[in-house]
Amino acid sequence: MFDKLSSKFSDPDVFGVAMKLLKEYDTHARGDWKTEVEPFLMGLGEEKNELLERALLIRGESVSEVLKLQEDNRRQQETIDYHNTGKTTRTYSDEQNPTIQVVVDRFMRDKLNAEVAESSENWYRSKVEQFASILEVLNEGRSPRLSEITGTMLSSYCDVLKRYPKNASSMPKTRHLTQRELVELTVEYSRKQLEAQGIPVMSLSTIGHYFTAVRELLRYAHDKADVESGDFELSEKLIKQIKAPVRPKGQGRGSKPRIKFSQEDLVSMFNTGRYVTGTFKRNSEYWIPLLAAFGGQSQAELCQLHVSDVKQDRETGIWYLDINDQGGTDDRKDPHYKALKVDVDGRPRDVPIHHKLIELGFLDFVEQCRKNKQVRLFPEEHRGKQANSFDPYSKRFNRWRERELQIHVDSKGQKKDFHSYRHTVSGLIMGKGCHEGIANDIVGHGSTMRSETRKTYSDGTWLELKSEWINRIEYNLDWSKVVKWQEIPKLARDLN
Repeated sequence: MFDKLSSKFSDPDVFGVAMKLLKEYDTHARGDWKTEVEPFLMGLGEEKNELLERALLIRGESVSEVLKLQEDNRRQQETIDYHNTGKTTRTYSDEQNPTIQVVVDRFMRDKLNAEVAESSENWYRSKVEQFASILEVLNEGRSPRLSEITGTMLSSYCDVLKRYPKNASSMPKTRHLTQRELVELTVEYSRKQLEAQGIPVMSLSTIGHYFTAVRELLRYAHDKADVESGDFELSEKLIKQIKAPVRPKGQGRGSKPRIKFSQEDLVSMFNTGRYVTGTFKRNSEYWIPLLAAFGGQSQAELCQLHVSDVKQDRETGIWYLDINDQGGTDDRKDPHYKALKVDVDGRPRDVPIHHKLIELGFLDFVEQCRKNKQVRLFPEEHRGKQANSFDPYSKRFNRWRERELQIHVDSKGQKKDFHSYRHTVSGLIMGKGCHEGIANDIVGHGSTMRSETRKTYSDGTWLELKSEWINRIEYNLDWSKVVKWQEIPKLARDLN
């Protein structure tokens, strides 16, 4: 390299100066561009700059490569500054750095394009539009661009929501107030003071649902940014600031926390009483507890299943339940209507069918439903006033659980109900080593870990992986005692 450079300089003294500049440049280039290299280059003067550039070109580094390195370092430093301070000095076009209201519009447009149910659309829209409206108030009446959303702004939003009036648009004392006046109300008074004035505030559980929707909105903005094309990318650090509110010590949801069923509970359910004698009045009463015990689905998810939701994957041959909210109608009074609790535990997903359910005759039951041209698996179950509740089934299940099985709460006062199946399934497979993201996807628990884990697998592989863990669910029960569906005359006869 030395001989190559030396041969390009006819004057030994000029060559000596070039070598000295090149050595100094290499020393500075090991450090930060902004604090080391730029000051060095700016202090050289025009003549020495040309000499250094000549030496760099001979050595094989073009001017464009040097400039590219400079630009890369500048962008890297801007990114570091933004992630450390939440502020950026870069300039963006409106398209590269949209307002939060534009992001909300795009987010909801994509939800509609994905053909989500009307209930899901309304759930998201109310929460993300309120978020955009509050941020506009906090930004002096102007919808902030993504680069203007700071940690302080998001912290203020969280504080506002923790004191935000419940059903503000319909309650007599708040329905006439503007968004700015509502925000000012939350700044001036505490939760207790507002409630003392007869203004009920949103529960911490409801606030958590709002935060879930907002995190998904911000995650959407982050994922849609094309950084290579110059789009502004929202900081991960900012997204993580939207956290579920912490309940004061000693305060719960107003009900006892739910826990998983014990081994004794499961023996009482499936090795005694009606599962041994076959005294069932409805197909739903036979299948729904079994499906939940081997999949962790919610009561509503199972009650509203369509026959077409039972599918077999062509690639793997795996049978699974397609949990979705696509009922073909938006009319809640229509018996075919479907809805999911999209806030936390009702995300669409595929749940592989456990081999024990197949042994007990589940696929035979489904085939009979198909022959009868049924739309729903359990048409005998009717929806309650709430979109996600089936009150008649819930009452019968709780009566069976409490009166016949004597399953209430444990010694610590923790509640056991239908939701306990979900805790039972997730706790069992995670105890066997299942990754939390996979367990969350099986039982339908919405989490970042679930979505991030899902991204690493193809559809077929993901289904196979879940099937493997589903079929590792084992209960210490005598299944020979459990009457198979085909052996219960009344249930089979009801479908003929």
